[in-house]
Amino acid sequence: MLTQNKFIMCYNNLMSSLIDFSEEEYLAIEREYCTKRLINFVERAWPIIEPGAEFLNGWAIGAICEHYQAITEGQIRRLLVTVPTGMSKSTISQIMFPAWEWGPRNLPHLRIISASFEIGNALRDNRKTRLIIESEWYQKLWPLKLTTDQNTKGYFENEYRGFRQCVAVDSSTGKRGDRFNWDDPISVKDAKSPVELANAKFTFNRVIPTRLNNQMKSTISIMMQRVGKGDVADLAIEQGYTHLMLPMEFESKRKCFTCIGFEDPRTEEKELLFPELFPREAVEELKIALGIDGYDSQMQQRPNPEGGGIIKTKYFGLYEKLPDILYREIYSDTAMKSGEHNDYSVFQCWGKGANGRIYLIAQIRGKWEAPELKRRAIEFWVQELQRDPKTYGTLRRMNVEDKASGTGLIQSVSIEGRIPIFPIKEDDKRTTESRNKSREDSHQTRVARDKYTRVCSITPIIEAGMVYLEKDSPILFEFFEECESFTADDTHPHDDQVDTMVYAINGMIAQNITPWWQQVLGA
Repeated sequence: MLTQNKFIMCYNNLMSSLIDFSEEEYLAIEREYCTKRLINFVERAWPIIEPGAEFLNGWAIGAICEHYQAITEGQIRRLLVTVPTGMSKSTISQIMFPAWEWGPRNLPHLRIISASFEIGNALRDNRKTRLIIESEWYQKLWPLKLTTDQNTKGYFENEYRGFRQCVAVDSSTGKRGDRFNWDDPISVKDAKSPVELANAKFTFNRVIPTRLNNQMKSTISIMMQRVGKGDVADLAIEQGYTHLMLPMEFESKRKCFTCIGFEDPRTEEKELLFPELFPREAVEELKIALGIDGYDSQMQQRPNPEGGGIIKTKYFGLYEKLPDILYREIYSDTAMKSGEHNDYSVFQCWGKGANGRIYLIAQIRGKWEAPELKRRAIEFWVQELQRDPKTYGTLRRMNVEDKASGTGLIQSVSIEGRIPIFPIKEDDKRTTESRNKSREDSHQTRVARDKYTRVCSITPIIEAGMVYLEKDSPILFEFFEECESFTADDTHPHDDQVDTMVYAINGMIAQNITPWWQQVLGA
């Protein structure tokens, strides 16, 4: 298949070989090439505004351009694009798109309002748009005069009375336009300010709709990185905007599809959006620099609730050295299937401290079919069994979720008789009767059937400082990320680590302190 990059390479090679073409023939070919697709125009106009920077073209850049082109072609009237920073957001939406519509698409009458959270950014983009239009290359292909009496830093008109006006978010009153292109409605810094966030929402709901020439034909586009729950993007999604959502790392449960037939081409979990621009090493550095909340919002386009979600990671304890450990147990949540779109299978080894707290000592995580799942389970048991019991406590047993692949694992391991393996059972309700049954059968962990209910049941234990993780563990970031993103409606990407932790807390803490709770509550 001829990719966009290969096409551009072939085109450039062809153009360089056409030495016998007349200038008019050359211009006709160039004009047709740029008119056909916005991405082609971006590639050709790039050196005018970024002469020292190479144009890196990837499928994600093409996808953004396709959706803005769909505005021109009448397929989209309301567009929201949420992508990581550094993806040429402003260049495409604020600079290239207006110049492309006026020239190559022969729509010089369009009146364009370009907004940003900061007037300096808007003025910068206005100047760059004008640089392209007034360039020798552009004028040869699409002669278009800008009027001298209406040509300022923030506003210019062309001979057909089309104009481009740049405004800051809080000053987008005055003229009406056929296009309202909004780039980053609010800064990352101001997103923490209730006042600034309210101003951005007010602009979206009350100002922009009144700045359109034609309510049925004029368009609104918003290009941004997510900055938090309840931002402008949430409002746009609620109002039915076409949403192009491109996270830095692919999450199959959130795969993006749009009304123009686009779908995210990635298939592998955590596959990078633009590895030529953001290689894995750079992404890992961003995780450290931005932290969980910043990375999830700005890079993954998946903001977490302010102050943490259902599971607040700030309440986890972090240990550098283990205290006295009485005993250890392994808990496991196994995936329904091993496919890319399913959760992982997880094995965690937890230690019960003499202080009553529990400590995550080791974890393995992967997507394994039944034979491999069994092998991994046995290897993990052997690995943990080899730890010094004087330091780590005795390894008592393995507890596995009793459904799907977990049921088969329990049966096959039990037959061999080498590992004390016990099922984790689900109750329809955590009634007094089921709690009593749990205490009578000390070899069985029982949890509520509903996932949200059982997570809520253990959050007070986490918030009481009873659950500890290793401070410098390589799994810490992803573990915290999964906890922070857990939702009540199961829209989170994965919850396999959370599920396993919940089983451990229920088995090693909750069931043991239930009698004390019952005494207090009089149950």
